[in-house]
Amino acid sequence: MATGSNNQVRYRIGQQPVITARCTNAAGALANPTTITFQTVDPAGAQTSTSNPNAAITNPSTGIWVYTWPGSTGVTVAGMYGWRVKGVGTVIDADDGTFEVLATTVPTP
Repeated sequence: MATGSNNQVRYRIGQQPVITARCTNAAGALANPTTITFQTVDPAGAQTSTSNPNAAITNPSTGIWVYTWPGSTGVTVAGMYGWRVKGVGTVIDADDGTFEVLATTVPTP
C-alpha cells in the first residue's frame, strides 16, 4: 500500500510543498510502479496532474517517489490543498492527503 506524506502539513506563500510516496508490492516490499501520478487540488478546486517522467517527480530509491511543487515561485494561493498519488503497472497503489497554505500579511518581495 502506498503511504504518502508531506514533510510539513502547513506551508507559507512562496514555499514549495513536498509530497513523498512509499510504494510497496503485495508482499509489502518497496517496489516501483510503471507510472506514478501526483494530483493536486487547489483551494478553488482546480486540479493538476503530473506523471513520471517529469522534473517535479524524483525516484531517489526503489519504491520512494518525491513530488516537489513545480516552478520557481512556490505556492501563491492560501488555503487548503488536496493531493493524491497513484501508482499503476508493475505495482498498483494509492494514497491521498491534504496540506494548508497560510496567508501572509506582508507582501512577497
